[in-house]
This record gives sequence, C-alpha cells and structure tokens, in this order.
Amino acid sequence: MIVGDGALYTKKNIKLMQGMKWISRVSLSITEAKILVNEISSKDFSKSEIAGYSWYYTKSNYGEVEQRWLLVESEKRNRVNAS
Repeated sequence: MIVGDGALYTKKNIKLMQGMKWISRVSLSITEAKILVNEISSKDFSKSEIAGYSWYYTKSNYGEVEQRWLLVESEKRNRVNAS
C-alpha cells in the first residue's frame, strides 16, 4: 500500500500506479474535487461510527483511472469555519 500526500496525486502518478494499492489526499486545485466540496450538501453525508464525523463516498475517473473518493467532515471543523 502506497500512502502519499496531495503531491502524489497527479494524473501522471496515478496512471503509473494503476494496479497498485494506494491512498492519497486529493488537492482542491483539481476542479472535480473543488466542485464536489463546494456543491455537496450536509444532508448527503452519512454519519460515521466515530462521534462528530460524517462521510460521503463517490467514484471518480480522474486521469482516466477509476477511483473511489471519500470525503470526511468533522463537526468541530464546521463549528470553527462557521465562527
């Protein structure tokens, strides 16, 4: 399993990693990610088993590589951003 920060997540890299198991943060400089974060409604999230967290799952084909994206939200971050 390869674990990387947002710098790992480029079209070139994900094509090179096809067939491998990897996980990375998706940068909000990627239009598809920015749209997802800005347009998703809080009612679309599912409650996590971990108190204070919720999640949303979707698929992406960024860089012509099928992927699963998981968006995680915390109540604490929402309160800080609302202030």
